[in-house]
Amino acid sequence: MELPGSWKQSNSRESQDLWRRPKRVLVSAQVVEALREGIHSGLWSDLLPGERVLMQTFRVGRNTVRRALKQLADDGFLKARHGVGYQLLRPGGKEYRASTRSVGVVLPVPYPMLRPSSAVWVDYLRAVLNDWGYALVLHSKPGFFGNRSEKMLSALVSRHRHECWILLGSTRAMQEWFQKSGIPCLLAGSSHSGIKMPSVDLDRRGLCRHAAGMLLSKGHRSLAFFHSSTGMAGDAEAAEGFLEAAGKPPVRNVRAEVVEHAPERDDINRKVRRLLAGSERPTGLLVSNPLHFLAVATSITRLGLRIPGDVSIISQDHEPYLDYFSPDPTCYILQTDAYSRSMAEILENILRHNPMIRNQVRLVPEFHQGATLTSPRR
Repeated sequence: MELPGSWKQSNSRESQDLWRRPKRVLVSAQVVEALREGIHSGLWSDLLPGERVLMQTFRVGRNTVRRALKQLADDGFLKARHGVGYQLLRPGGKEYRASTRSVGVVLPVPYPMLRPSSAVWVDYLRAVLNDWGYALVLHSKPGFFGNRSEKMLSALVSRHRHECWILLGSTRAMQEWFQKSGIPCLLAGSSHSGIKMPSVDLDRRGLCRHAAGMLLSKGHRSLAFFHSSTGMAGDAEAAEGFLEAAGKPPVRNVRAEVVEHAPERDDINRKVRRLLAGSERPTGLLVSNPLHFLAVATSITRLGLRIPGDVSIISQDHEPYLDYFSPDPTCYILQTDAYSRSMAEILENILRHNPMIRNQVRLVPEFHQGATLTSPRR
């Protein structure tokens, strides 16, 4: 039976439209493309991160990562070496070797998981170093930041002969190891007591002293500082500055405490509920991390309390995603280019063996009034 012409014509158009529709892209293909971009940009040196790191970075399963790695191996980008990992290859199948002049960065998390502000200065340094003829090579592994990091750091430095190292969020053990080894090193963050290495950070002591002063000026007399127990020197300085302001005359009858918490949301929720459950709950809070600010604020509202009507809250740092929070967060904003330029200035002096004019750089961010700070209800 012959079909009506209009049906055939319509069906033909639908068939053509169907062929024009984009085909579904496999997740493994997206991972392949991301890895290719990372290889071409010099994100890794001679080895790719391990499968577990890649799974966490791209938030995919092991089978997806393995399919992507196999595809890259088939395309001649890498080869698997037993007991070593995935070796990068140059065109022609030769093993990749990083530039003879390079700077290594030790990160607490893989690059895609960095806070936006940290990613900005990493990218800035990559571009600057490229102009100077250096490669920037990133290294991230949880063991570098553990209690027994000396062995892993020794193996890392022996394998990768960088002209200088940059440590982000480093522990005391890491700083002591690099200082003892005499290897040129720049700290992205504050130095622990007794450590004489160049560093760039916010003036966290002064910042938190100012934040506590702002809460006191609004009439708050019960304060709390939420900060993650990371073991970084800047955290200790921040807590000290906060308590200094709370105990400074002429303000009297002030109760201030520092609440340490794990970075996980559940622990933050528990600490907030415990802190605000009592009759003498704090009315003014300072939170050290913008992401944790969101978790604390959410916990407060889930308890039926209003921000800032019942509880005023300040974020010690700023990230772009805070701009989408309502009410507008009271926070401290540092222009990222200022941090990047300070890092580049000290790094240039280290690489060119110039005298250090500024060894310890502490930057002062701008206070943003926002709408989460007001006087407590009487």
